[in-house]
Amino acid sequence: MICITVTPTSRTLAKADLLNAARQGDIIELCLDHFVKEPDVKDLITAVNKPMIVSCRREQDGGQWKGTEEERLLLLRQAIVAGPAYVELDLDIAAKIPRFGSTQRVISFTRLDGPEEDIDQIFYEATNAKADVVKFTWPTPTLDDAWPLLAAVSQKRLLPVVGMGLGRADITFSLLGRRYGSPWIYAALEQGMEAYPGQETVFELDETYRWREIDQRTAFVAIAGFGPGQLATIHVFNSAFKQLGLNIRCLPIEVGNL
Repeated sequence: MICITVTPTSRTLAKADLLNAARQGDIIELCLDHFVKEPDVKDLITAVNKPMIVSCRREQDGGQWKGTEEERLLLLRQAIVAGPAYVELDLDIAAKIPRFGSTQRVISFTRLDGPEEDIDQIFYEATNAKADVVKFTWPTPTLDDAWPLLAAVSQKRLLPVVGMGLGRADITFSLLGRRYGSPWIYAALEQGMEAYPGQETVFELDETYRWREIDQRTAFVAIAGFGPGQLATIHVFNSAFKQLGLNIRCLPIEVGNL
């Protein structure tokens, strides 16, 4: 499945963004931290018939929230009462927001300085915080940094694990995550609405990387680099593989320490 992040700033245009996302994605993440004025979450989640994740990220976690922490916690509590399918809660605040109704809890752990080494401990803490899904986010400038994120997602655990990479190798992680059974991968609705700089749009995932055609039997051809030449090569090769009926797709990689 694919989760399309929507980052509207206006309550007026938010529904249009949600409707566009619902046509292309399986799950929609509504990022409340980008709104200029407080949104009516109940009104927004009833605008589409797709499951929705409500999130509100602090600046220290890569988000755009400018208010106080008390205001953010209140907004998240109000969002849960509105009844979305999921709410994303940072691990350090999860205990302050109790479970309510049928909304499932995505307990998120983010670090912006590099990959997390003690994944098992974080998973244990998230489980104790009554997680339904555990999410890891950290910078992925190279394959070296994306690899631990893939390991966290692909290992069999008691709870499903999803990940989001920050950087070039996020697309590497997303395509491998699709191959190895990640519950969902993330994409932006369109350019200018990225959850973080450089995030791929759903259009790019469809047209260039053909993510929907990747399954557990797909073989990858690695393409080193992320420049215009590499993207053109990926587009041509993937089109040729599809035309020939081959279950092969290109995997862009940024090689770290050879």
